[in-house]
Amino acid sequence: QVWVYTPSTTPGQVLRLALPSGGPVYGFNVLSWILDRPSERYRMRYLRSETLGGRSEDVVELVPNVPELPFSRAVVWLDKDDALPRKLEITERLGGTRTITLSRLRVNEDVPDNTFAFAPPPGTRIIDQ
Repeated sequence: QVWVYTPSTTPGQVLRLALPSGGPVYGFNVLSWILDRPSERYRMRYLRSETLGGRSEDVVELVPNVPELPFSRAVVWLDKDDALPRKLEITERLGGTRTITLSRLRVNEDVPDNTFAFAPPPGTRIIDQ
């Protein structure tokens, strides 16, 4: 069984979810939800140009056309120089908002397997979903 841990809004607690195999949205890989076949999955709208961390960004809104995505809206900051996403703001179907900011991005580098291992700190409450 492969588990995915996600932060909880309750301090000292994480949510643990079993990673599904395959599927149209590739489990819990948020970037794949956004970047895989965006013209098929979303109605897109250009919002504005903005500076983020000293870099020039295009800010785009994505509203899903497909029901299996777990959010109702996403706003993506795309770097004008390298086209990489630098920030995501996701509005979940239940009303919560998650913001993910990406910094110090490096492409095509080798990554050790233990980079993806996670062990909750001692005393953390784990809630199975």
